[in-house]
Amino acid sequence: MFHTLSCPRPYTIPPLGPDGRLAGKDFQLARRPPRSCIESSTSIFTRETISSLERHKILNGLPRGRSYLQTPRALHPHAHASSRTTPHNMRTGTRSRRGGAKSKRRQQEPEGVSSPTVLHDKGPNAKDQQYEAEATPVTGRPNSPNKRNSSRHQTPQSQAPPRSWKYHLRTIWLITVNDLKSIVAPETAFGIFSALAPTLTTHPDPTIFTVFSRLPHVILWNWLNVLLFDIANQRLPNSILEDSVNKPWRPIPTGRLTPDEARRLLLVVIPVVFGATLWLGGMWEAVAMMVLTWMYNDLGAADEVYVVRNIINALGFMCYSSGATAVAAGEYELTPRAYTWIAIVGAIIFSTLSMQDLPDVEGDAARGRLTSPLVHGDTFARWSIAIPILFWSFFCPYFWEVGWMGYAIPLVFGGWLAGRILKFRNVAGDKKSWQMWCFWTGVLYALPLFAKA
Repeated sequence: MFHTLSCPRPYTIPPLGPDGRLAGKDFQLARRPPRSCIESSTSIFTRETISSLERHKILNGLPRGRSYLQTPRALHPHAHASSRTTPHNMRTGTRSRRGGAKSKRRQQEPEGVSSPTVLHDKGPNAKDQQYEAEATPVTGRPNSPNKRNSSRHQTPQSQAPPRSWKYHLRTIWLITVNDLKSIVAPETAFGIFSALAPTLTTHPDPTIFTVFSRLPHVILWNWLNVLLFDIANQRLPNSILEDSVNKPWRPIPTGRLTPDEARRLLLVVIPVVFGATLWLGGMWEAVAMMVLTWMYNDLGAADEVYVVRNIINALGFMCYSSGATAVAAGEYELTPRAYTWIAIVGAIIFSTLSMQDLPDVEGDAARGRLTSPLVHGDTFARWSIAIPILFWSFFCPYFWEVGWMGYAIPLVFGGWLAGRILKFRNVAGDKKSWQMWCFWTGVLYALPLFAKA
């Protein structure tokens, strides 16, 4: 079935084949829309068409420029050189006149020689995408009669600029940056606060100096486990489709990293994480999170109904909390009260983690994920999050038997967060509420410091 745009000259997009790609014949049959259609393409695409186009770009490795409709004719290996546009005309969305000198030179070019790709993304990763476009090899005939044109258009793989170590470090940063505020920072705080609490470890007299001396170890332990999970999650096709809508700046949607490169990176990261936990501590928690990662990603627990997904996430946060505390405590063990507190943390995560689904409704719907807002509706989902937040803001101080100040701070932040969730019902407001949720959990994690001896 063809998807048709409402343009002056109809433009049809052929359906994807069994392998998720467009066949060569179907590729050439796709007609290029007029300029008026290109300029208004973002407003006339239906959701079904956007999903099809995104999947086509992702699976075929095409850059995500401002005008995608011009990209296939410029990149398809079987397209004739005379039908391509120059970089200047790709920016303006027009073609050169056939009688011009540039058009004559293009007609003399052999088949299979592609013009340079010009990306139109003006975002923060525009330079990185341009770097990828320049690094992509373009093949042509080995014995071209027009050596001048061939040398200008061909970019042999041997001449592709190598990726620097700064490029790879930025790629790793982009993989994990979204989880620094939601996992690394709060769970690091949990480990430090729990190690300082006299009732959660066997340490007879924990001091600030001894515990904070292990702060880099706790941060490294949390970040390595987050890196392993994020690579395993972001390399899957459904996750790539979701990120192309919700988080298009991530490495795979932008082309910095291919799914196959992510798979190879994961083969390196798994043994590195296992070896690091042998030295840092928290090895059993790390192994348990590897199993949960496999269940969440490869077995599809993330795409089940939100209750199953929240259970896996709650168990994962319990592993983070236990492992971070074990690393911060060093040679000392956790007490039974510590495991009870970790179980309470798991219940908090299970009942309130749907907060992260509120700003991602569009991407979750494109992926087909059964989140609470999509299953029960926006109003029910918000109330089902706000009420548990108020409950835990009161129960956690009660569990630790703190003074009135220990009740006041969590209740103030919890009430503020619950009010925001119910009042600001838009993507920007939900993203801000998600950040407040991360801070609210950190406030609860600090309660053991104020517990009565």
